[in-house]
Amino acid sequence: SVDIEAYAQKLTSHAIRFEVRNEGRLVALCSAYINVDNSIAYVPYICVEEAYKGEHLGQRLFEQLEQYCSLNHIARIDLEVRRSNTHALSFYNRLGFVPQSETEEKLQLTKIL
Repeated sequence: SVDIEAYAQKLTSHAIRFEVRNEGRLVALCSAYINVDNSIAYVPYICVEEAYKGEHLGQRLFEQLEQYCSLNHIARIDLEVRRSNTHALSFYNRLGFVPQSETEEKLQLTKIL
């Protein structure tokens, strides 16, 4: 059984986020959970508002995450993506992520830093 309160606290204390704002308005976000026990950053969420796609904000967010990981001795970044999300798969491939495992619907990708 999971202690939900303890798990929620662990998430809160180990979560980070990187943001891009335009005139105070949030237009892009990357969140990550840092597992300090095994030096992995797990990215559950990255998004860029439609009007800002093509401005390389996602790449900028990942560059910030990688810099944070480097400074904090995090060895790799993991994430999941749906196979049907070909745009995201192409994006992650350009950033150097490679498949680690897969299911029928999703790929687990990783990038060693």
